[in-house]
Amino acid sequence: MKILFLSPAFGEYATSLALALAREHDVLLVLNAVNAANELPSGFTAPPGLRLRIERLPHDRSMTTLFSNIARYWRLYRQFRPDVVLSQEEPKDYLVGMLALAWRALVVLIVHDPRPHLGLDARRMRWSRLRVYKRLLRWRANGVLVHGERMRSEALETGHFRRVPMMSMPHGPLGCLPGAPVQNFPVVERSCLFFGRIEAYKGLGVLIEAIELLHQRGVPAHAVIAGRGTDLARWRPQLVDSNKFTLIEKYLPADDVVGLFHRAQVVVLPYLEATQSGVAAYALGTGRPVVGTAVGSIGEMVRPGVNGLLVAPRDPLALADALAEVFADPAAARHLGQQSWALGQGALSWNTSAEVCRAMADACLGTRAPQPALRAGKMPSGHDSAD
Repeated sequence: MKILFLSPAFGEYATSLALALAREHDVLLVLNAVNAANELPSGFTAPPGLRLRIERLPHDRSMTTLFSNIARYWRLYRQFRPDVVLSQEEPKDYLVGMLALAWRALVVLIVHDPRPHLGLDARRMRWSRLRVYKRLLRWRANGVLVHGERMRSEALETGHFRRVPMMSMPHGPLGCLPGAPVQNFPVVERSCLFFGRIEAYKGLGVLIEAIELLHQRGVPAHAVIAGRGTDLARWRPQLVDSNKFTLIEKYLPADDVVGLFHRAQVVVLPYLEATQSGVAAYALGTGRPVVGTAVGSIGEMVRPGVNGLLVAPRDPLALADALAEVFADPAAARHLGQQSWALGQGALSWNTSAEVCRAMADACLGTRAPQPALRAGKMPSGHDSAD
Protein backbone atom coordinates (compact mmCIF):
# COMPACT_ATOMS: atom_id res chain seq x y z
CA MET A 1 0.00 0.00 0.00
CA LYS A 2 1.18 3.54 -0.72
CA ILE A 3 0.30 5.99 2.06
CA LEU A 4 0.67 9.76 1.82
CA PHE A 5 0.69 11.02 5.44
CA LEU A 6 -0.09 14.75 5.76
CA SER A 7 0.83 16.11 9.17
CA PRO A 8 1.01 19.91 9.51
CA ALA A 9 1.31 19.45 13.32
CA PHE A 10 2.14 16.74 15.88
CA GLY A 11 5.50 16.00 14.26
CA GLU A 12 6.74 13.42 16.78
CA TYR A 13 3.41 11.60 16.75
CA ALA A 14 3.30 11.48 12.94
CA THR A 15 6.92 10.37 12.62
CA SER A 16 6.43 7.57 15.15
CA LEU A 17 3.35 6.27 13.36
CA ALA A 18 5.01 6.62 9.94
CA LEU A 19 8.00 4.54 11.11
CA ALA A 20 5.65 1.75 12.14
CA LEU A 21 3.66 1.91 8.90
CA ALA A 22 6.83 1.95 6.77
CA ARG A 23 7.78 -1.53 7.90
CA GLU A 24 5.18 -2.91 5.47
CA HIS A 25 4.05 -0.01 3.28
CA ASP A 26 5.50 2.79 1.15
CA VAL A 27 5.01 5.95 3.19
CA LEU A 28 5.55 9.57 2.19
CA LEU A 29 5.36 11.69 5.34
CA VAL A 30 4.90 15.45 4.88
CA LEU A 31 5.73 17.46 8.01
CA ASN A 32 5.52 21.08 9.06
CA ALA A 33 9.23 22.02 9.15
CA VAL A 34 8.89 24.36 12.15
CA ASN A 35 6.86 21.87 14.17
CA ALA A 36 9.22 19.01 13.28
CA ALA A 37 12.27 21.01 14.36
CA ASN A 38 10.60 21.66 17.72
CA GLU A 39 9.33 18.14 18.38
CA LEU A 40 11.84 15.69 16.94
CA PRO A 41 14.95 14.86 18.99
CA SER A 42 18.15 16.53 17.84
CA GLY A 43 19.75 13.23 16.86
CA PHE A 44 16.78 11.78 15.00
CA THR A 45 17.43 9.67 11.93
CA ALA A 46 15.04 7.12 10.46
CA PRO A 47 16.30 3.54 10.87
CA PRO A 48 17.58 1.95 7.66
CA GLY A 49 15.50 -0.51 5.70
CA LEU A 50 12.17 1.27 6.04
CA ARG A 51 10.02 2.27 3.06
CA LEU A 52 9.81 5.86 4.27
CA ARG A 53 10.44 9.25 2.70
CA ILE A 54 10.07 12.45 4.74
CA GLU A 55 9.40 15.91 3.30
CA ARG A 56 9.32 19.09 5.39
CA LEU A 57 7.28 22.07 4.26
CA PRO A 58 7.84 25.61 5.56
CA HIS A 59 5.22 27.17 7.79
CA ASP A 60 4.48 30.84 8.37
CA ARG A 61 1.55 33.23 7.97
CA SER A 62 2.46 34.59 4.55
CA MET A 63 0.20 34.16 1.53
CA THR A 64 3.26 33.13 -0.49
CA THR A 65 3.86 30.15 1.81
CA LEU A 66 0.16 29.28 1.79
CA PHE A 67 -0.05 28.92 -1.99
CA SER A 68 3.43 27.42 -2.24
CA ASN A 69 2.50 24.69 0.26
CA ILE A 70 -0.74 23.88 -1.54
CA ALA A 71 1.25 23.54 -4.77
CA ARG A 72 3.88 21.35 -3.10
CA TYR A 73 1.26 19.13 -1.47
CA TRP A 74 -0.42 18.74 -4.85
CA ARG A 75 2.86 18.00 -6.63
CA LEU A 76 3.82 15.35 -4.06
CA TYR A 77 0.38 13.79 -4.34
CA ARG A 78 0.61 13.63 -8.15
CA GLN A 79 4.14 12.19 -8.07
CA PHE A 80 3.55 9.63 -5.31
CA ARG A 81 0.06 8.53 -6.45
CA PRO A 82 -1.00 7.13 -3.06
CA ASP A 83 -3.64 4.51 -2.45
CA VAL A 84 -4.62 6.33 0.76
CA VAL A 85 -4.11 9.84 2.14
CA LEU A 86 -3.71 9.70 5.92
CA SER A 87 -4.22 13.17 7.43
CA GLN A 88 -4.16 14.74 10.85
CA GLU A 89 -7.23 16.84 11.66
CA GLU A 90 -5.24 20.06 11.89
CA PRO A 91 -7.22 22.87 10.22
CA LYS A 92 -4.42 24.58 8.33
CA ASP A 93 -5.30 26.62 5.22
CA TYR A 94 -2.94 24.70 2.95
CA LEU A 95 -4.15 21.27 4.16
CA VAL A 96 -7.77 22.19 3.40
CA GLY A 97 -6.69 23.61 0.03
CA MET A 98 -4.81 20.44 -0.87
CA LEU A 99 -7.70 18.11 0.00
CA ALA A 100 -10.07 20.30 -1.98
CA LEU A 101 -7.86 19.87 -5.06
CA ALA A 102 -7.39 16.13 -4.55
CA TRP A 103 -11.13 15.62 -4.42
CA ARG A 104 -10.93 12.01 -5.62
CA ALA A 105 -8.34 10.94 -3.05
CA LEU A 106 -9.34 8.39 -0.43
CA VAL A 107 -8.80 10.19 2.90
CA VAL A 108 -8.43 8.64 6.36
CA LEU A 109 -8.67 11.39 8.99
CA ILE A 110 -7.06 11.16 12.45
CA VAL A 111 -9.26 13.09 14.89
CA HIS A 112 -7.60 13.95 18.20
CA ASP A 113 -10.33 16.10 19.76
CA PRO A 114 -13.93 15.40 18.67
CA ARG A 115 -15.01 18.49 20.64
CA PRO A 116 -12.90 21.55 21.56
CA HIS A 117 -11.53 21.68 25.10
CA LEU A 118 -12.63 24.16 27.74
CA GLY A 119 -10.84 27.50 27.58
CA LEU A 120 -8.82 28.79 24.64
CA ASP A 121 -9.72 25.94 22.28
CA ALA A 122 -13.45 26.53 22.64
CA ARG A 123 -13.03 30.31 22.26
CA ARG A 124 -10.91 29.93 19.14
CA MET A 125 -13.45 27.67 17.46
CA ARG A 126 -16.44 29.88 18.23
CA TRP A 127 -15.79 32.60 15.64
CA SER A 128 -13.09 31.33 13.37
CA ARG A 129 -12.56 29.88 9.92
CA LEU A 130 -10.98 26.94 11.76
CA ARG A 131 -14.46 25.84 12.75
CA VAL A 132 -15.47 25.73 9.09
CA TYR A 133 -12.23 23.93 8.18
CA LYS A 134 -12.85 21.21 10.75
CA ARG A 135 -16.33 20.62 9.39
CA LEU A 136 -14.92 20.40 5.85
CA LEU A 137 -12.19 17.95 6.88
CA ARG A 138 -14.71 15.75 8.67
CA TRP A 139 -17.10 15.82 5.74
CA ARG A 140 -14.22 14.99 3.39
CA ALA A 141 -13.10 11.88 5.31
CA ASN A 142 -13.70 8.41 3.89
CA GLY A 143 -12.64 6.85 7.20
CA VAL A 144 -11.94 8.20 10.70
CA LEU A 145 -9.44 7.18 13.40
CA VAL A 146 -9.72 8.29 17.04
CA HIS A 147 -7.80 7.46 20.21
CA GLY A 148 -10.05 5.44 22.51
CA GLU A 149 -13.54 4.02 22.57
CA ARG A 150 -14.77 6.97 24.65
CA MET A 151 -13.56 9.29 21.89
CA ARG A 152 -15.25 7.15 19.26
CA SER A 153 -18.58 7.55 21.06
CA GLU A 154 -18.02 11.30 21.48
CA ALA A 155 -17.11 11.71 17.81
CA LEU A 156 -20.31 9.96 16.74
CA GLU A 157 -22.34 12.18 19.08
CA THR A 158 -21.11 15.34 17.35
CA GLY A 159 -22.98 14.40 14.17
CA HIS A 160 -20.13 15.88 12.09
CA PHE A 161 -19.21 12.69 10.29
CA ARG A 162 -20.77 11.01 7.32
CA ARG A 163 -21.63 7.34 7.56
CA VAL A 164 -18.04 6.23 7.13
CA PRO A 165 -15.95 3.64 9.02
CA MET A 166 -14.63 4.85 12.38
CA MET A 167 -12.08 2.93 14.45
CA SER A 168 -10.24 3.44 17.72
CA MET A 169 -6.48 3.04 17.82
CA PRO A 170 -3.91 3.53 20.61
CA HIS A 171 -1.98 6.77 21.00
CA GLY A 172 1.52 5.31 20.92
CA PRO A 173 4.39 6.36 23.19
CA LEU A 174 6.29 9.64 22.80
CA GLY A 175 9.79 10.58 23.86
CA CYS A 176 11.41 7.41 22.52
CA LEU A 177 12.14 8.12 18.84
CA PRO A 178 15.55 7.06 17.50
CA GLY A 179 17.95 9.79 18.60
CA ALA A 180 16.11 10.66 21.82
CA PRO A 181 18.38 10.98 24.90
CA VAL A 182 19.22 7.55 26.32
CA GLN A 183 21.37 8.49 29.30
CA ASN A 184 20.07 7.63 32.76
CA PHE A 185 18.47 10.59 34.51
CA PRO A 186 18.32 10.46 38.32
CA VAL A 187 14.74 10.27 39.61
CA VAL A 188 13.85 13.00 42.10
CA GLU A 189 11.79 11.34 44.83
CA ARG A 190 8.43 12.84 45.81
CA SER A 191 8.41 14.87 42.60
CA CYS A 192 5.64 15.04 40.05
CA LEU A 193 5.55 16.57 36.59
CA PHE A 194 2.69 18.62 35.14
CA PHE A 195 3.56 19.23 31.49
CA GLY A 196 2.07 20.83 28.39
CA ARG A 197 -0.37 23.56 27.46
CA ILE A 198 -1.86 25.16 30.56
CA GLU A 199 -5.53 25.70 29.72
CA ALA A 200 -8.65 25.61 31.84
CA TYR A 201 -9.36 21.93 31.23
CA LYS A 202 -5.93 20.84 32.56
CA GLY A 203 -6.89 21.36 36.24
CA LEU A 204 -3.70 23.06 37.43
CA GLY A 205 -5.57 24.54 40.42
CA VAL A 206 -6.52 21.04 41.58
CA LEU A 207 -2.85 19.98 41.54
CA ILE A 208 -1.79 23.08 43.50
CA GLU A 209 -4.36 22.33 46.19
CA ALA A 210 -3.28 18.67 46.32
CA ILE A 211 0.38 19.62 46.84
CA GLU A 212 -0.64 21.99 49.64
CA LEU A 213 -2.59 19.16 51.30
CA LEU A 214 0.44 16.87 51.11
CA HIS A 215 2.63 19.46 52.83
CA GLN A 216 0.02 19.83 55.57
CA ARG A 217 0.44 16.08 56.16
CA GLY A 218 4.21 16.42 56.35
CA VAL A 219 4.88 14.97 52.87
CA PRO A 220 7.49 17.24 51.19
CA ALA A 221 6.10 16.84 47.68
CA HIS A 222 7.37 18.97 44.83
CA ALA A 223 5.65 19.68 41.51
CA VAL A 224 7.40 20.80 38.34
CA ILE A 225 5.01 22.83 36.16
CA ALA A 226 6.40 23.01 32.61
CA GLY A 227 4.36 24.79 29.98
CA ARG A 228 2.57 27.91 28.88
CA GLY A 229 -1.07 28.79 28.36
CA THR A 230 -3.93 31.15 29.08
CA ASP A 231 -4.85 29.55 32.43
CA LEU A 232 -1.40 30.07 33.96
CA ALA A 233 -1.87 33.76 34.86
CA ARG A 234 -4.32 33.15 37.69
CA TRP A 235 -2.08 30.51 39.31
CA ARG A 236 1.33 32.09 38.77
CA PRO A 237 1.49 33.94 42.15
CA GLN A 238 1.01 30.63 44.00
CA LEU A 239 3.77 29.00 41.97
CA VAL A 240 6.60 31.53 41.83
CA ASP A 241 6.76 32.38 45.55
CA SER A 242 6.78 28.81 46.87
CA ASN A 243 9.46 26.16 47.26
CA LYS A 244 6.76 23.54 46.65
CA PHE A 245 6.74 24.27 42.91
CA THR A 246 9.14 24.85 40.04
CA LEU A 247 7.64 26.79 37.13
CA ILE A 248 9.30 26.37 33.74
CA GLU A 249 7.48 28.85 31.52
CA LYS A 250 9.50 28.72 28.32
CA TYR A 251 10.02 26.70 25.17
CA LEU A 252 11.87 23.44 25.80
CA PRO A 253 13.69 21.46 23.10
CA ALA A 254 12.54 17.87 22.65
CA ASP A 255 15.68 16.52 24.37
CA ASP A 256 15.00 18.61 27.50
CA VAL A 257 11.37 17.45 27.60
CA VAL A 258 12.50 13.83 27.72
CA GLY A 259 14.83 14.67 30.59
CA LEU A 260 11.99 16.25 32.59
CA PHE A 261 9.93 13.07 32.32
CA HIS A 262 12.80 10.81 33.29
CA ARG A 263 13.53 12.85 36.43
CA ALA A 264 9.94 12.88 37.69
CA GLN A 265 8.88 10.12 40.05
CA VAL A 266 5.34 10.39 38.68
CA VAL A 267 3.52 12.24 35.89
CA VAL A 268 0.31 13.92 37.01
CA LEU A 269 -2.79 14.61 34.89
CA PRO A 270 -5.36 16.42 37.07
CA TYR A 271 -7.57 17.14 34.04
CA LEU A 272 -11.15 18.34 34.36
CA GLU A 273 -11.91 16.91 30.92
CA ALA A 274 -9.83 15.20 28.26
CA THR A 275 -9.75 13.27 25.04
CA GLN A 276 -6.54 11.23 24.82
CA SER A 277 -3.32 12.60 26.30
CA GLY A 278 0.03 13.25 24.66
CA VAL A 279 1.45 13.74 28.16
CA ALA A 280 0.39 10.21 29.12
CA ALA A 281 2.01 9.06 25.88
CA TYR A 282 5.29 10.63 27.05
CA ALA A 283 4.91 8.70 30.31
CA LEU A 284 4.62 5.48 28.28
CA GLY A 285 7.69 6.36 26.22
CA THR A 286 9.86 7.26 29.21
CA GLY A 287 8.62 4.60 31.62
CA ARG A 288 6.95 6.86 34.15
CA PRO A 289 3.92 6.02 36.32
CA VAL A 290 0.87 8.29 35.99
CA VAL A 291 -1.62 9.68 38.47
CA GLY A 292 -4.54 11.09 36.53
CA THR A 293 -8.26 11.66 36.48
CA ALA A 294 -10.84 9.29 35.02
CA VAL A 295 -11.93 11.52 32.13
CA GLY A 296 -12.03 10.99 28.37
CA SER A 297 -9.89 8.09 27.18
CA ILE A 298 -7.19 8.56 29.83
CA GLY A 299 -8.43 5.37 31.46
CA GLU A 300 -7.43 3.48 28.31
CA MET A 301 -3.82 4.73 28.66
CA VAL A 302 -3.55 4.75 32.47
CA ARG A 303 -4.62 1.41 33.91
CA PRO A 304 -5.19 1.53 37.67
CA GLY A 305 -2.74 -0.65 39.55
CA VAL A 306 -0.86 -1.47 36.34
CA ASN A 307 0.91 1.73 35.23
CA GLY A 308 -0.71 4.30 37.49
CA LEU A 309 -3.70 5.41 39.52
CA LEU A 310 -6.92 7.19 38.55
CA VAL A 311 -9.09 9.50 40.67
CA ALA A 312 -12.24 11.51 40.11
CA PRO A 313 -11.79 14.97 38.51
CA ARG A 314 -12.02 18.17 40.61
CA ASP A 315 -11.07 16.27 43.79
CA PRO A 316 -7.78 17.58 45.24
CA LEU A 317 -8.08 15.32 48.31
CA ALA A 318 -8.28 12.17 46.17
CA LEU A 319 -5.39 13.42 44.01
CA ALA A 320 -3.28 14.07 47.13
CA ASP A 321 -4.05 10.56 48.43
CA ALA A 322 -3.00 8.95 45.13
CA LEU A 323 0.24 10.94 44.96
CA ALA A 324 1.02 10.07 48.58
CA GLU A 325 0.51 6.37 47.78
CA VAL A 326 3.05 6.55 44.94
CA PHE A 327 5.56 8.58 46.95
CA ALA A 328 5.34 6.21 49.96
CA ASP A 329 6.67 3.16 48.06
CA PRO A 330 9.50 3.92 45.58
CA ALA A 331 9.78 0.24 44.59
CA ALA A 332 6.09 0.09 43.70
CA ALA A 333 6.46 3.36 41.78
CA ARG A 334 9.31 1.87 39.75
CA HIS A 335 7.16 -1.17 38.98
CA LEU A 336 4.33 1.06 37.73
CA GLY A 337 6.86 2.85 35.52
CA GLN A 338 8.12 -0.45 34.11
CA GLN A 339 4.54 -1.37 33.25
CA SER A 340 4.09 1.99 31.50
CA TRP A 341 7.05 1.17 29.30
CA ALA A 342 5.73 -2.35 28.64
CA LEU A 343 2.32 -1.02 27.59
CA GLY A 344 4.00 1.46 25.25
CA GLN A 345 5.91 -1.38 23.60
CA GLY A 346 2.94 -3.75 23.48
CA ALA A 347 -0.81 -3.11 23.61
CA LEU A 348 -0.39 0.68 23.23
CA SER A 349 2.52 0.61 20.77
CA TRP A 350 2.82 2.33 17.40
CA ASN A 351 2.87 -1.11 15.79
CA THR A 352 -0.61 -1.69 17.19
CA SER A 353 -1.68 1.71 15.88
CA ALA A 354 -0.27 0.86 12.44
CA GLU A 355 -2.32 -2.35 12.37
CA VAL A 356 -5.49 -0.33 12.98
CA CYS A 357 -4.47 2.16 10.26
CA ARG A 358 -4.00 -0.69 7.84
CA ALA A 359 -7.38 -2.18 8.75
CA MET A 360 -9.06 1.20 8.22
CA ALA A 361 -7.35 1.68 4.86
CA ASP A 362 -8.42 -1.80 3.79
CA ALA A 363 -12.00 -1.05 4.85
CA CYS A 364 -12.00 2.16 2.82
CA LEU A 365 -10.32 0.60 -0.20
CA GLY A 366 -12.90 -2.16 -0.09
CA THR A 367 -15.54 0.41 -1.03
CA ARG A 368 -13.63 1.32 -4.19
CA ALA A 369 -13.84 -0.56 -7.49
CA PRO A 370 -12.18 -2.08 -9.36
CA GLN A 371 -9.93 -3.72 -6.77
CA PRO A 372 -7.65 -5.91 -8.96
CA ALA A 373 -5.64 -2.89 -10.14
CA LEU A 374 -4.91 -1.92 -6.54
CA ARG A 375 -3.76 -5.39 -5.62
CA ALA A 376 -1.42 -5.34 -8.59
CA GLY A 377 0.20 -2.21 -7.14
CA LYS A 378 -1.44 0.24 -9.57
CA MET A 379 -3.93 3.02 -9.13
CA PRO A 380 -7.56 2.07 -9.78
CA SER A 381 -8.98 3.10 -13.11
CA GLY A 382 -10.95 5.96 -11.57
CA HIS A 383 -7.68 7.75 -10.67
CA ASP A 384 -5.93 9.57 -13.43
CA SER A 385 -3.48 12.39 -13.87
CA ALA A 386 -6.25 14.95 -13.55
CA ASP A 387 -6.81 14.19 -9.84
